[in-house]
Amino acid sequence: MALNPPAQPDQRYEIAYTEAQRLLAAQHQTLEDLRTRSTTVLSAAAVAVSFLGGLGVLGSKDVKPLQVWAIIALVLILAVIGGLVIAILWPIQWTHGLSAGTVVGQYIEGPQAQDLNRMRRNLALWLDKRRADNETKLTQRATMFRVASGLLLA
Repeated sequence: MALNPPAQPDQRYEIAYTEAQRLLAAQHQTLEDLRTRSTTVLSAAAVAVSFLGGLGVLGSKDVKPLQVWAIIALVLILAVIGGLVIAILWPIQWTHGLSAGTVVGQYIEGPQAQDLNRMRRNLALWLDKRRADNETKLTQRATMFRVASGLLLA
């Protein structure tokens, strides 16, 4: 009994799969950039609050000390910025690629092994679903970053 020759690879599925991989890699880089900028915002906030708080609490011969409510406001702003940065940095489930074991076990050697075209199609769709899941979490963290940056300017 002769096996059917494998179908010719459909380049359209390869394009979809490659694009899905590229988008996940871009998301990963965006997340790393956002985390780096967030720690910079936290550092800037800590320096600003320390400087203003030090001047405000002690005062000087030319400057009156800050009111208690102003000192409390500075500390609260720093605490909120710190909380937002921690939320951005908090490790959660992100998907940035495929497990080789999963690909081999499910798509190549598994009971429902697939030809190359179907495998690329299914993997591209799976990657796109993970990209959409990541996008929701990334958008939330970008919003947190905007709020933290806005508080720094307050």
